[in-house]
Amino acid sequence: MEPHRSKLNLIILVSLCIVNIMKIESATFMLRMTVDESGQMTVEFDGKNFTLNDDFTLTVQDKDCTRTISLQPPTGDELITRKGYRPGSWLCKRWFERNRNIHPKIDEVRQYYEERKP
Repeated sequence: MEPHRSKLNLIILVSLCIVNIMKIESATFMLRMTVDESGQMTVEFDGKNFTLNDDFTLTVQDKDCTRTISLQPPTGDELITRKGYRPGSWLCKRWFERNRNIHPKIDEVRQYYEERKP
């Protein structure tokens, strides 16, 4: 009975591998890039703009949100430990629009304090 179990396990394993291989899709493509007046390159992909500036900060922007992440090369310690962290940020316009609807007089409050600045 043991040889049948081994063959069955092998068949199941091979079947799972084939199914997983069939799910993998890869593609290569060319994306149009533009360079602005400051020399910053922007690539648009899937409705989002991607930029990488001189300080290795990746910026991904769509109609609502801007996300940034530092892609600085690893430090010596990070190379040794093979681990590390990179700072990132995420800011969306809708976060402020929602608050504006909750607090309709926010512009009046802002104007009040701006008029009283020294």
